Amino acid sequence: MGRMILLMLALAFVGCERDPLPVTCVSGLVVTELSRVKGDEWVEIAVVADRPQDLLGLNIEAKNLDGSALRIATVREASGLLPPGSRVVVEHLEQLSGRTTFLPESGILELVACGEVLDRLTWHKMPDSGSLALSGPAPLDPVGNDDERLWCATDTPTKGQENPPCQ
Repeated sequence: MGRMILLMLALAFVGCERDPLPVTCVSGLVVTELSRVKGDEWVEIAVVADRPQDLLGLNIEAKNLDGSALRIATVREASGLLPPGSRVVVEHLEQLSGRTTFLPESGILELVACGEVLDRLTWHKMPDSGSLALSGPAPLDPVGNDDERLWCATDTPTKGQENPPCQ
């Protein structure tokens, strides 16, 4: 009798848990553009892997330059397989994270999958309108996009398309 009650309690607790997201260990993703316009914060990501990628379960993590105020937005809907060379825009980061704002004025952004940091971007001044974009055609790799001189503020975001060269 005691074992049956214990088993019933264990099953009740299992039923109350939220189903975990399927684990998708993506790789070969690079941040190419981001915007913190109020009400529509987004990040553009390029697929630089040699095989298609699905972003389901990808964490987009942002924090202040000093490492404080960590915010996490998790991609919870399957994007389908994104082919190599494609770009995808993950929109409404503030809603995905449950925050009123997601991207700080100056900060660090990381793409994290299966506990591994795929790309890290640091910026010191996010524009109030438009976006911060990687100069096209800059190197599309997690190290090549780290040079802040390759990034510029633009009034004309290119959401999902190759960015023009910085002026």
